[in-house]
Amino acid sequence: MELLPIDAEFKGYEEVIIQDITLGSDNVLFLKQKYYSPSRGKTYLAELPPGYEGEFGPGIKSLIISLYYGGNMTQGKLLEFLEDMGISMSAGHLSNLLIKNQSGFEKEKSEIYEAGLLSSPWQHFDQTGARVGGVNYTTNVVCNPLYMVYFTTAKKDRLSIL
Repeated sequence: MELLPIDAEFKGYEEVIIQDITLGSDNVLFLKQKYYSPSRGKTYLAELPPGYEGEFGPGIKSLIISLYYGGNMTQGKLLEFLEDMGISMSAGHLSNLLIKNQSGFEKEKSEIYEAGLLSSPWQHFDQTGARVGGVNYTTNVVCNPLYMVYFTTAKKDRLSIL
């Protein structure tokens, strides 16, 4: 920075916003309360907070899904990325995160669809062919400027979407 002249007066600050991203592991230790009932011969263990199942938190899960589906990253490259970040995950567990127990997304999609239908008196509808397991299907798009949902159906008829 150059030296200021002697008559320079302070005039406040100028805001500058800089965007950046930080990726790194965040290991959290939870202390789960544990009780034993001698009369029932049973141990009771407190639950983890929502989103925490197994050894991985919701941040890793959402990043994996985003990179896989949104970034077209292969499972092999995802494992390599996680390893570089200090995260140890098996290929099988990664695969399970991507394809199993996704009913929450289906519920969210239904809620988006219902809210979208109520958001406007009109909807746009379009169809295009799709192949699923070597069989002809139809991908249907229902949208307006506020939302968009896709449905892949075996039949190309209005009732399949309704």
